Amino acid sequence: MTHSRAKAQRPAMSADLRRRATMRDIGVLFGFKVIALALLWFLFFSDSHRPRADATAAARVLGVAAGDPGNTPSALETLR
Repeated sequence: MTHSRAKAQRPAMSADLRRRATMRDIGVLFGFKVIALALLWFLFFSDSHRPRADATAAARVLGVAAGDPGNTPSALETLR
C-alpha cells in the first residue's frame, strides 16, 4: 500500500525553493558551528584558563637554576 495521502499533503518543491532551503539549512548549521567553536575557545583557550608562570616557579618545577634573563646569551650568540 502506498502513502498517497502523505504525498498529497506535501506539494512538490521546485528546484529553486529546494536550493534556497538547502542554503538556509547550511547557513544555520554553519552559524551553530561558529558559535560552538567560539564557546570551546572560551572554555579551553581563553586567557582566564592559562596559568601564570614566572621564572622562579618554572625553575622550581623543572628542577633547574633560575637565571637572570638579562645575562643569558641569545640563541644567535650561542651558535657563533
